[in-house]
Amino acid sequence: MSVSSILGSAEKQAAQSTTSKTAEDKDMFLKLLVAQLQYQDPLNPQEDTEFIAQLAQFTQVEEMQKMNTNFETMLGLEEQRTFADAINMVGAAVIGVGNVVRKGQGQVPVYDENGELEKDEEGNQVYEEGPVADPFYYRSDYDVVDVSLTIRNSNGVEVYTTQLPAMEAGKTYTYLWDTMDNYKNEAADGYYQAYITAKDSSGNSQLVTTEVSGKVVSLENIGGEYILHMEDGRQVKYLEVGWVGIPSS
Repeated sequence: MSVSSILGSAEKQAAQSTTSKTAEDKDMFLKLLVAQLQYQDPLNPQEDTEFIAQLAQFTQVEEMQKMNTNFETMLGLEEQRTFADAINMVGAAVIGVGNVVRKGQGQVPVYDENGELEKDEEGNQVYEEGPVADPFYYRSDYDVVDVSLTIRNSNGVEVYTTQLPAMEAGKTYTYLWDTMDNYKNEAADGYYQAYITAKDSSGNSQLVTTEVSGKVVSLENIGGEYILHMEDGRQVKYLEVGWVGIPSS
């Protein structure tokens, strides 16, 4: 669960708790005030200043209750707005923070003996069935060097590793795994995780942010956090989506 979801849930619970406690305090205050008026000594009535001070306290309790009610209303409206924005992403293509790469079988371009893309008589690109992996993206807020990519299978075992070019701050890079492992064998179909590390100008190592893309087919609320499910089974968090577009045909 993200920090924002935890804070939102905690604030809502705090508001509900505070409203309940305020209502109880208000009821108790009224009972004490009525009892005080009924049983005060007629020959020694309570001083006006003290009575006025208690009325001022009562007014403050009323204002606090109104503020808490307004706060709950604002939270409810914000949740509705977030849900509406998130559900509008169903059917859209998105790019969001993630590192899961799916390897399977699909249409891959055919190259001729000269290494050029092969085309048919009408000039259309020729494709054939073959192993493919989803592309993923990576970026850094700083200029970094010594960039290293590691791909692990679902059991956490390293399958493939390679060095990547140095990265410029704020620039997004694309990587397409050729589905081969470190021994030049084709990796099995399934889901893999890509990890990219690099070093900044001070020589400190850091994990580079990776992003994945796909078409959203459903939305799920898990513990107050909206999760977008993509058609290939992968997931991204709504709050970590950085791009939304129209799916390619």
